[in-house]
Amino acid sequence: MKLMEINESVLNDYIEELVDERMKKIKKERTVYFLNTKQLEEYLGMSWPTITKVFLDDPAFPVLRKGKHYIFNKKELDEYLDEYCEEVKNSTGDILKYRRKGWTDWIEKKKGSLNAATSSDLCLCPLRKEFKKWTKKL
Repeated sequence: MKLMEINESVLNDYIEELVDERMKKIKKERTVYFLNTKQLEEYLGMSWPTITKVFLDDPAFPVLRKGKHYIFNKKELDEYLDEYCEEVKNSTGDILKYRRKGWTDWIEKKKGSLNAATSSDLCLCPLRKEFKKWTKKL
């Protein structure tokens, strides 16, 4: 029977290198305040079409516009996701089938006043174009 010899100094160097890489990644995650769409995809482990379908239709989803681009406040996003995950677990368990309570009521209430929306109303629905597409389906 052969035994394998392990060079402890090489192993220790390798472990130290892995720990350093992980610490850098953790430090970087803590310093990020806003995420762009690519970072959000990586952070959530979802594709952009799935994120759009599942989250961007929700008026409570923490999204901001930066010109033509979306940005996401990481702290608000984490709070939203914690709440959202609990709601999904307690209902269907499938994020693709779940719709938040009150969302359809909010749609009906806003549907009639969308064309005459004031700037304060637009803050409630930052994705007006997507909102119009969704309400046409109703």
